Amino acid sequence: MNNSITNRFNLVLFAFAVGIALVAALSGVMATRAVEDDGRLNLVNHLGGDAVFCVGADMTASGSFVNGGIRLLSASGQQLFFVPAATINAVPEMPAVDTRIAQGWGTYGVVELWRLTTGDFSLIGQDEHGKQYIFTWTGCTPIGPIPYENHAPEADEPDCEVIGNDWPSLAPDDCGPVVTEVPYSN
Repeated sequence: MNNSITNRFNLVLFAFAVGIALVAALSGVMATRAVEDDGRLNLVNHLGGDAVFCVGADMTASGSFVNGGIRLLSASGQQLFFVPAATINAVPEMPAVDTRIAQGWGTYGVVELWRLTTGDFSLIGQDEHGKQYIFTWTGCTPIGPIPYENHAPEADEPDCEVIGNDWPSLAPDDCGPVVTEVPYSN
């Protein structure tokens, strides 16, 4: 009789553990999808928990800032910094020198939006550890993980060029947008 009670207890304990594991796994999938689908440009870059967006006139994520601007939101969705399109367009698309467009506040201090001589944008700020981040992107294209495949290209794959010594960039051709990510500095 004790074996029967022990077996039932073990079965209930096992079912409970499987249920907890299933809930945890589903929660992780849902959280990942929410981050991927919100339109932020910094898909894989932490930025102290803040998220940068190109927004349209209705202030929602857009593939262009033309009728809106560039918006920085905190992890809780509070607007921290907004640069209207008119301010962005006051700086040439490819300035002769890297040019600061605007300065404002992020969650952990001052943030600056720059237009680089390449035409790229750069957001400079600090994370929760006081470390500087420099997030650079082209147009309004989200920056995701750089795919790495350890094999020779197939015949139908484009020839992608790696530019630079330490941090790879993709040439602006069939390989996708130019990615020039600068790592955290000490």
